[in-house]
Amino acid sequence: MQWLIIKTTSLDALKADKADYALLEQNNDFVQFTPSNGQAIKDQIGHRRVILLIPSEEVGLHDVDIPAASNKQLTKAIPFALEDSLAEDIDALHFTFQRDNTDKTNGMINVATMNKQRLQQWRDIISQEWGIKPHAILPDLFALPADDKTSSLGVDQTRALYRYNTFWGTSCSSDLLPLLFPSFLISEDDPETEQPPTLLLDTLTDLTLDVPEHIDVQTTHLRNHCYNNVLTALPLNLLTGFGQDEQQALLKQLSKWKVPAILAGLAATLWVITIGLHNYRSQQHLDQLNTEITTIYKDTLPNATIDSDYRINHQIMAEKLNALGVVATKIDSPLEPLALITPILKKNKTISLKKLSIDKQELILSISTTSVNHLERFHAEINRNATLQAEIKSQSTSGNKVLAKLHIHKKKP
Repeated sequence: MQWLIIKTTSLDALKADKADYALLEQNNDFVQFTPSNGQAIKDQIGHRRVILLIPSEEVGLHDVDIPAASNKQLTKAIPFALEDSLAEDIDALHFTFQRDNTDKTNGMINVATMNKQRLQQWRDIISQEWGIKPHAILPDLFALPADDKTSSLGVDQTRALYRYNTFWGTSCSSDLLPLLFPSFLISEDDPETEQPPTLLLDTLTDLTLDVPEHIDVQTTHLRNHCYNNVLTALPLNLLTGFGQDEQQALLKQLSKWKVPAILAGLAATLWVITIGLHNYRSQQHLDQLNTEITTIYKDTLPNATIDSDYRINHQIMAEKLNALGVVATKIDSPLEPLALITPILKKNKTISLKKLSIDKQELILSISTTSVNHLERFHAEINRNATLQAEIKSQSTSGNKVLAKLHIHKKKP
């Protein structure tokens, strides 16, 4: 597997598009960092996995002795076990950990901590501004070599990085290193912890350090180098579990709305059922009205002949207009004029309906009466209706019988 290692001196440097990178393979002991910019580094990704090394000053490295427990139990216990030794509130920190012994017989746990908001800033800048999605974020001291027998000290003009073993190390100002270095070392009198017998020191270091005689000091190239041992620190990847705290908090908030959500769902279901029932009853009511209109029509006009059933006629007209691109819903059914004309016919006993036909949106009545006055009175009464408009298209008189044809339609708005 190949790795792209990105190292930067600060968040501001990353924002300014400045960083170093190195291409590491499994069989490399170490590789050298090259100064570059975001786009040039992004071009190197290919199939490589990305590790972002950030200043070690931003990360806290700890170990804590907790009795055998599951990872879920450790996730809850570690923050409280370290609370007294932390400078920040535990709620503001993100924790990752690694168990020294996978068989759970050893209670020693290695822990990395970092401010959540700060970690979010690092991830957002490299993801959003650089367009690079890191697989891991680690403190930069893990670029130094270290194992059970070897520790290493890297020093440049401003900073000193000390990696004691696979999962622990520290950093300080290079000016303070001569004063603080003795505190980095494990005393020979400590019965529980052993100092690695070999210390790797950067060949470019010109500081005078008080190193105990029992430690073998060797010089090698450390500055601006990344050793294969960086991969051994991946169990403390700061991105592990990052964001889960926020998700759990969100789920906890949402759980408060679980019962109201269920009730809302039931209410919505009931509403849909109610609307469906209302529509069904409305359709039944319309069917009943249609039957009543037809019954009234047949009772009122027992002697009239019908050219075609008005409902079929209306459907045929709608289909034809649809074929011509006219919206069929704009058609007015002759049901309404027919329903309105029926009581007027009943009222005027002198009017006899001989024939009723439907042409487009008009009712055509062929009637007979005993005088012109009766015809005009019937015509005027229809026009007094707020909805109907009647026109006498033809009229003839024979003896005491007046024959006429009236076209009736809805008034235009």
